[in-house]
Amino acid sequence: MKNLMIFLLSLMALTSACSSNKGPDPSTNVTFLIDNTEKCGSRDTLIPTQSVVDLIGYNGKVTFRQVNQVSLNTESSVSLKMPAGKTRLKIKKVNKPFLKKLNALRMTYLGPTEKAKKSSIWEPVCESIEDLKKSDADSKVLVIVSDMIEFSSNGDFYHTSVEDIKKIKEKMRKNCGINELPKESDVSVKIIFYNPTGDTEYEERFKKSMKIWAVFFEEAGIDYEVKANL
Repeated sequence: MKNLMIFLLSLMALTSACSSNKGPDPSTNVTFLIDNTEKCGSRDTLIPTQSVVDLIGYNGKVTFRQVNQVSLNTESSVSLKMPAGKTRLKIKKVNKPFLKKLNALRMTYLGPTEKAKKSSIWEPVCESIEDLKKSDADSKVLVIVSDMIEFSSNGDFYHTSVEDIKKIKEKMRKNCGINELPKESDVSVKIIFYNPTGDTEYEERFKKSMKIWAVFFEEAGIDYEVKANL
C-alpha cells in the first residue's frame, strides 16, 4: 500500500511538472485581403469577430489589406499573444483591446465601396502569399474577399477562360513579371465570394475566373476553398 502511494504521488508530481513546462500556444498568422473594387454595401458579416478569434486561438496576428484599383492601398494589423499561465481574468484582460481594434478594422475594411475602373487581384494575392511565406507562424492563412475577376493590364478574366491559360501567363509575365504563385508557401487560402443579390450572371463570371485560379493554386501546391463567409 505504501509503495502504491509513493507511485501515485510521483506520478502526480511528474504530471504537474509536464503541465508547467507546456510550450507556448501554436501561432497563426491570418491576412484578410479585401477586394474593394466592386460597388457594394457593408460586408462585415462575412468575417464575424468570433470566427477570427477561433481561427487564431490565443497566439496570432491578423492583417487587413485593401485592394483598390490596381494596388494595395492600406494595411493594418493587430496581434494577440496570451501570457503563460492564462486564466479567465488574463484572457479577458488581453482580449479586450484586441477585440476593440479587430472590430474597428473590420468596419473600416469591410465598409461600403464604389466600383473602380480597373481591378487587379493577381499581384496583391501574390504579395500576400509571399509575405505569409516569410512568417515563422505555425499556421498561415490567406482569406480573400473578392470575385477573383482580374481586370487590369495583367489580365482580363471577363474575356478569357482557362483554355487561354498560356496566353494569360504570358501577359502576366510581360506586364508584371509574375506569372505563377509562390511555391512551398505552406499557406492555406479561403476565398469568400460576396453576392448578396444572388446575381446568377455574376456568379457564373466568378466560377469562370476560379477555373483559371485553380490552375495557379494547384501548380503552386496551395490548398484553397470557396466559402460564403468565414
